[in-house]
Amino acid sequence: MVRMGFGEFVSPEAAEAKLASCASDLLDHVYVHARPGEDRVVHVAVPSLATAGGSSSDLLALVRQRIADQGDRFEGWEIPRGLVVVEPTEFARWRDRGLVTALGKKVRGAIAAAYKHELEAIYAFEHQARCTEMIQRGGPGDFLVGSLALAVRADPEYLRTATGSLQELGLDSMAGAVLVGQLKSRHDRSLPLPALLQLGVGELVAFALGGALASRDTAALLARVEADSAIPPALAARIARQQPRARARTVLVTGATGVLGATMVVELLLETDKDCICLVRDRANDPEAAMARVLSAVHGVLGGRESMLAVAAMARLTVVCGDLDRPLFGLPAAEHAALADRADIIIHSAALVNHVLDYGRHRGPNVHGTLRVLEFASAGAGNAQVHFLSTAAAAAMAPSTDTLFWEHTSALTSSEAAAARLGGYVLSKYVSERLCRAAAASSLRVTIYRPGICVSNSASGFCKPTDFYPRLLMAMDAHGIYPDVDLDARYDMTPSDFVAAGIVRIAVQPWSSSDKSSEQPRCFHPMSRGHLVPFSTLVDGVRLARARSMGKDDSSPSAELAEVSFDAFTRIVAADPEFAPIMHELRATGLPGTRRFDPARFYEVYGAGARADDVAVTPETVARCIGFLQRPGVS
Repeated sequence: MVRMGFGEFVSPEAAEAKLASCASDLLDHVYVHARPGEDRVVHVAVPSLATAGGSSSDLLALVRQRIADQGDRFEGWEIPRGLVVVEPTEFARWRDRGLVTALGKKVRGAIAAAYKHELEAIYAFEHQARCTEMIQRGGPGDFLVGSLALAVRADPEYLRTATGSLQELGLDSMAGAVLVGQLKSRHDRSLPLPALLQLGVGELVAFALGGALASRDTAALLARVEADSAIPPALAARIARQQPRARARTVLVTGATGVLGATMVVELLLETDKDCICLVRDRANDPEAAMARVLSAVHGVLGGRESMLAVAAMARLTVVCGDLDRPLFGLPAAEHAALADRADIIIHSAALVNHVLDYGRHRGPNVHGTLRVLEFASAGAGNAQVHFLSTAAAAAMAPSTDTLFWEHTSALTSSEAAAARLGGYVLSKYVSERLCRAAAASSLRVTIYRPGICVSNSASGFCKPTDFYPRLLMAMDAHGIYPDVDLDARYDMTPSDFVAAGIVRIAVQPWSSSDKSSEQPRCFHPMSRGHLVPFSTLVDGVRLARARSMGKDDSSPSAELAEVSFDAFTRIVAADPEFAPIMHELRATGLPGTRRFDPARFYEVYGAGARADDVAVTPETVARCIGFLQRPGVS
């Protein structure tokens, strides 16, 4: 759903379905692009044989006439502002470019990215001129409102009187990071990105002019956190009545389409004999589409090594469509019960991860999702094991005097000070940990993992392109520069395959009688002992990747990168919309704070052969990550 400039949320997919029923003789394929803040849409379309060869303006006129012939069936916003013509031969290459799935479903974000220049040319003509004029007036109010109007593609005058937060008005983290930089450079006002996104337009202008921000109601937030941290008494009683399940044949994985989840699926299929069920949210409830998404992620993990997965291993993989934020995962009661009887071990890695959204937005998918998993674990014949993926950032809720965060640290504490400085994602993981601890106190076998920053696969380079480190590496490569950082700066990085392999190995091991599940869950820090990586490793890795792209496939980095001051780097990169979002996370001092993490127990259970020098990020790891990011279809 997209919120248009007139304030209503619209469905581009619904518009496509209408066009298919009335313009199939004009268009063989059509993608309707709706952009927040605009009053009309734009089409990206493949003309039919009957209309092929004509100009885009002629085809646009035909489509508009066909829509007009339908009378009131089409809304005003569905009349296209413009049309981008795609030749049939180009459309045939969409699969190779990652614009459609193997099942023929359009990847909407990839299509918009592929044609962003054509779309921008259609959208921006009048609007950009109007916003630019406002920006050039020079006043801080005009400059900020004009910049915001450009970012969210809304009418500037509408924004002056609009209610709601900047985030509700359509400002995303990318454009928000640019606005944070403009506040600093033009007005010498500093504001964290999450706080900026919660401001209204009037509050933003007042803050730029020197006004103070209203204090956050941390007491109310903490009260909600406390209420959300308790499991229902009926669930606690049900867990206590049942015995742990003796069987350990089938593993259910949530979050299997994500980087870490898919890597754990690969590890389960390659290194164990367990059956693997992936619980995947699919809006159309289409198991084939859900399986296609899992396989796409699995192939990304393997990076061309698909032959490693034997047919017999793939036969152990199944997919079930379900939504963690709905009771019984949105399944019929009988289907949910049958699935609960099958799942002996649950690895819960699914989560909304957005470091700018507040706790309320994370509460449903993360907190309620974890509660649904705990309910599911006790819904079968005997309690299943639960392996919950939290985050090392939860250490912020530990007593402030603890500088070394041990794996056996007892329950985390609540404080208004900690709640005030944490984002919604970390708070949701903190609450989920407390739910897990409450379930463990009723005798459920629970294991909590607190990984740090999981980066690209050390073998294939597979990663999430929009994460911080991939963006940083590509920014350095694209601009041929790197920032001057503190000599002792270190950055938290552990290869995702090391983390996944350790979690899977622990999850499938027999539960030790020495683990007192009735008191508190087991807790591990799945991170390399060398997880604090010098910035020079990243620079050397980018150089190595650049050398290989120039045909110098050797082990010594040789491609030039220019060192610039940290401030110069941030100015250059902040002006590039592709990389601006990293600016609120990049620090010249490296990892913030003084907390250190002890992974000794993780290494002990994972296996004596897991040595730090085997898993630390190296220039080769970085070069493989860049190689993955440069593949066709990766955006």
